[in-house]
Amino acid sequence: MKIAWDIDHTLVLSNKEPQPVTIRVDDDPLLNPVVVGREEDVTILVTGRSYLYWRDTYDMLLSLGLKDVKQMCFNHKELYTQHHIASMKSAHLRAIEATHYVEDNPHYREVMCGYWDGECISSKEWMEL
Repeated sequence: MKIAWDIDHTLVLSNKEPQPVTIRVDDDPLLNPVVVGREEDVTILVTGRSYLYWRDTYDMLLSLGLKDVKQMCFNHKELYTQHHIASMKSAHLRAIEATHYVEDNPHYREVMCGYWDGECISSKEWMEL
């Protein structure tokens, strides 16, 4: 089993309203409570975030206690349409041979199923694996 995680509003949460699309350090990020105590199980991230922000993203994840991240796959174009993001994420998931993708937005899980044939699950479903 090879599990990849989405970052914003799945792995990393924020209480800031309105919710930002991309959570930043100044949004008072917090780790999804289902991950607390299992931080070492989160090793692969696939995100729609631009690769231009990889360092800020990595630093934020370290500050949240995620020290075992081995691979982060980013959006390499400044394009954020649903089709582009789903295509890009599914290409990354196929390339790394992921079996599961953790995404807490139920609408987006459904979208991903149209682009990728792996298992799109919620973070609560991940707890049961």
